[in-house]
Amino acid sequence: MQTLLHRPLIQDLCATLGHDQVRLVGGCVRDGLAGIEIKDLDACTPLVPQIVMDRLSHTGLFSLYPTGLSHGTVTARHQGGESIEITTLREDHKTDGRHAHVCFTNSWVRDAARRDFTLNALMLDAKGRLYDFFGGHDDLKAGRIRFIGDPRQRLAEDWLRGLRYFRFWGQFGKYDPTHQERQALQEAGKHLKSLSGERIWAELKKLVQLPHARRVLALFIDLGFADALGLQMHDANIEGLDPVAAWAGLLGPENDDFLLNLRASKKEQAHFRAVRQALCASTTRFARQVRYGHHATQAAEALHGRTSDFSPPPEFPVTAGDLLKRGYAPGPNLGQDLAKLKERWIAAQGQISAGDLLADLKPGAL
Repeated sequence: MQTLLHRPLIQDLCATLGHDQVRLVGGCVRDGLAGIEIKDLDACTPLVPQIVMDRLSHTGLFSLYPTGLSHGTVTARHQGGESIEITTLREDHKTDGRHAHVCFTNSWVRDAARRDFTLNALMLDAKGRLYDFFGGHDDLKAGRIRFIGDPRQRLAEDWLRGLRYFRFWGQFGKYDPTHQERQALQEAGKHLKSLSGERIWAELKKLVQLPHARRVLALFIDLGFADALGLQMHDANIEGLDPVAAWAGLLGPENDDFLLNLRASKKEQAHFRAVRQALCASTTRFARQVRYGHHATQAAEALHGRTSDFSPPPEFPVTAGDLLKRGYAPGPNLGQDLAKLKERWIAAQGQISAGDLLADLKPGAL
């Protein structure tokens, strides 16, 4: 943990805001104690956002971004390149399962008490002192994923915590949820569709990237989360796949609109469709590579349990410009004949040159 505290960003942050006014909190403390890579830095402070921004801006060491002022959060990017989210100590004044209305506090304990799991409420001050109000360190060492307080209440404050439970259980958990936790999680699953698709998709991507993702997904199905989201799932070999390809292999044909419904990016939706098409295509590997893409074909092969270590195909050697030079006018005929040439090239496994494909070619000849 001393290595974490010695980072220039942390040193400068504490020196500017006050060593007794800043504590690292949440994932960076948890992961540091667990001995795994720390990806995101978060800190909490009793100082309100305007004071945080005023003090940091005067140093010239930070670029500031008011990324969540309504919740007291300012993102500070250090001149060394690292960023940290700094949030004013707060309590949840009112929640509806999706959003929280907060009020600021000067109590470290109350701020910790509003968090989801004991292992996420750990705090570390500038002198390396650990603050553990709910036994999170012992839970982390034992492999217990335990809610702070009543599981039903914690989940009702933000239904997304149900999905977060699976992520932390897959990464740190050694014990199945208790009977009380199971009941609370099953109830939470029924409310998932009240959340935005973007928030759900962000968590689902993380689930399939866990080291023991198939074990996590088995619990996900057992507790009714797949049914709640309308997902028809089956087992698949998803190890090493990107999250979009993993979900493309896990879902049945009933879920072709899965990513569309979750408002995933157009790039992710296109990759999802390509992997699904490559999975179902009964053609040669070369044909799948050309039609659906090399990466989609690699993923499909892996999902079929075959090797995915092979080279990308050469580029199709004929372009629309080549046909225009041979008298074609822009329009549907050009596109149709170019597609026919490409299919001829695919059938020959790419062993036809551009010259042979274009020999004696005239508009409408195909």
